[in-house]
Amino acid sequence: MNHLASDPRNDWADRANRALREPSCGLENLRNYLEGVGTPSFDRSTEDYMWVLQAIDSKGLERELLTSHTVRLLDLDFGPSEPPLKPRYVHNLLSLCAGLDAAKALAGPLARVYRQRLVAEAGTPNSEYRRVPLVADLCIALIANQIDDSLTHDWIDLLTFWPWSPHYLAETPMAGFDGVLGIPGPPRPALVALALREMSRFLDESPERADQFRELLNRVRARYKGRDLGLENPNFHSDWPNWAKKGGAIAGIRAKAAVKVMHGTKDAVRVRSGGLVVIFGPSLSRSDLAIESVINAANDAAFHCQNSEIDLDHCRKFVEARMAASAGKR
Repeated sequence: MNHLASDPRNDWADRANRALREPSCGLENLRNYLEGVGTPSFDRSTEDYMWVLQAIDSKGLERELLTSHTVRLLDLDFGPSEPPLKPRYVHNLLSLCAGLDAAKALAGPLARVYRQRLVAEAGTPNSEYRRVPLVADLCIALIANQIDDSLTHDWIDLLTFWPWSPHYLAETPMAGFDGVLGIPGPPRPALVALALREMSRFLDESPERADQFRELLNRVRARYKGRDLGLENPNFHSDWPNWAKKGGAIAGIRAKAAVKVMHGTKDAVRVRSGGLVVIFGPSLSRSDLAIESVINAANDAAFHCQNSEIDLDHCRKFVEARMAASAGKR
């Protein structure tokens, strides 16, 4: 006789599925789960809200029903006159909001909680769960549930005021950067430029600043994949710190546009970068130098020769000199 042990995760998801569907006590059951009452004890690494989300993923619990319960809990439990909530419950409820993918329903209630500052401010009693401020959970939930640009000024405040005045939501501008990238709709180049500028200033004293900043640039590219932000335009980063403009961090962004339209033949290499077209003659063909040198030199030309009316012959001589210098160092 074949006795197959049942999967305890599936067993719990079945029970939770039924409990959350109960017309008379589904809401209270969800509150209990988020307080840690009734969630499995065999896996301490899985947080309470993750068990609830698993009931959606594996057992078909209607997302709309769970969203409705969540909105109701935000309305019932977060109020100026309500007694202090348990940090574990606040953390799990806000984390559930971040993971539900139900921005249309949750954006309004979360904005109310934020505007009225109904989550304990960092440094006050009952303001942390596992040493992480609960306002950080609120911030993540707000970022994940943006339906418009109504929080734009809040993200700008987070980005620009961090050195002088701690913000309610976070102590560093990173949350503002995440918030800007989370704004739905088409990209807003000026806002993205501001976010990157403030992050470059924040990272200025970090020994790993180039790598950290490059990661931020990669996130911008991933977020707006296929959309032109004009990142290779020098005007985009004219007010960044010098290390960000001229160091390895920015080189990747300026090289990206060049790579897309670069091609080589037996006798010439043509590079378009920063709005300039540079043609190298047979003496500097693709086989003579590593292609990276061509890209870097063309980007230097585009970066330093910012006049759109620039004489291409002058630009070409500038690039050839840089390439010759590069070749001499090899």
